[in-house]
Amino acid sequence: MTWRKAIDKVLGSSPTPLHYNEITQRIIEEGLRQKLGATPAATVNAQIAVSIKREGAKSPYIRVSNETSWGRVALRTTTLYLSDAPAQRAEIP
Repeated sequence: MTWRKAIDKVLGSSPTPLHYNEITQRIIEEGLRQKLGATPAATVNAQIAVSIKREGAKSPYIRVSNETSWGRVALRTTTLYLSDAPAQRAEIP
């Protein structure tokens, strides 16, 4: 499985945004990648960052932050649960 597909699978199964370290840990735990390389967390972060930079609003990823969730990522189509407030869908222009 490619890094991108593994990231999509992990984020797609999470009800909350995840930090790239958490995404990496789940990829490893679920055995989604055969070869991890020397720095898998850096690879996950780079895959997400490059997608957001190159694809802009067409990237499947969105960075999410508030007082309790800093530097986390979600799929753009995910309903986000960031706090005790009612669920909100991220609207991107």
